[in-house]
Amino acid sequence: MIHIITGVSWSWKTTLVNYLVDKHKFKTLYNYTTRKPRNDGEKDEYIFLSPKTFLRKLINWDFLEFTIYNKNLYALWWVDKEMVENEDYIVVVWPSGREQLIEQCVRKWIKYKTYYLTLEANKQKERLLLRWDDIKTIEERQLDYQFFFPDKKAIKIDWEQDVETIAYNHFINE
Repeated sequence: MIHIITGVSWSWKTTLVNYLVDKHKFKTLYNYTTRKPRNDGEKDEYIFLSPKTFLRKLINWDFLEFTIYNKNLYALWWVDKEMVENEDYIVVVWPSGREQLIEQCVRKWIKYKTYYLTLEANKQKERLLLRWDDIKTIEERQLDYQFFFPDKKAIKIDWEQDVETIAYNHFINE
């Protein structure tokens, strides 16, 4: 099965994925981007490509889904049914990528579940302040909320739940 995670900036998406991969034998797929690596000391979970290489791979159908966000390209490496039949995979994608990924799963008869990680705007702002001191960048990131809809299955992340609890309640003991 593929577990598809999407959420606003700093909603612990990567932290949750890393925990499930490290502690509970989930697999993950490679994410590609044209953006530059972060220089804030935080670990990046991407393979960085030049725009030219990225577009070549896109034209060759090497990606399962792709998204443009903040003038950068993002994509998820291809997957086939045999890969996911006996393994649990977990991926983080942008909402538009989520829709593309669901469409691919349906076409290939791949089981999937989707999760939206949310947090209150004021808590997101506190976390974003740890990464950027540029208030304009923070306000742009907070515009992410326009892409998230209340009718989707959501895991509400707040300061009271740790990653282990979230993983156990929503992925391990489902």
